[in-house]
Amino acid sequence: MRFAATALALVAALARGAIDPAATAVVGSARDPESARLARDYARSRGVPDGNVVLLDVPPAAAESVSWSDYSRLILNPLRAELLRRGLLEGRLSATADSRGRRALEASGDPRLRWMVRCRGLPWLIRRDPGPDGKTPGPAPDSESAAVGSSTILSLTQPFQF
Repeated sequence: MRFAATALALVAALARGAIDPAATAVVGSARDPESARLARDYARSRGVPDGNVVLLDVPPAAAESVSWSDYSRLILNPLRAELLRRGLLEGRLSATADSRGRRALEASGDPRLRWMVRCRGLPWLIRRDPGPDGKTPGPAPDSESAAVGSSTILSLTQPFQF
């Protein structure tokens, strides 16, 4: 319900012209043909430049949920790198990663990117990583679990927000 409300608000804002299409990225999965088509069609219908459509190499098994380490490896780090390469973000990724595999974004300017639309084929839940024995849960849910949605853009443009 919360995602639907966020998506509806975004669509309504785009329809009013309150959101600059050039400051919007549309992200989908290159491995899911429907996701890729949806991302391109959405961008075209909203006037989002073709260069702002990013298709990530996300395996179908990760379309619903991933661990933090998989999220970092499959989504966060590749997306940050691609947005930096395209000039939608300014700065660089740190050479080293934290315990969850996240490379910090060292911002050097105001990002062009203000909005991000995620399409099907991307995970909507980040699961806790397993503990040292591979079986028990890792850290407590309030510090480790996160939903991928409206706050995702913060994780791209600011140091680790969740």
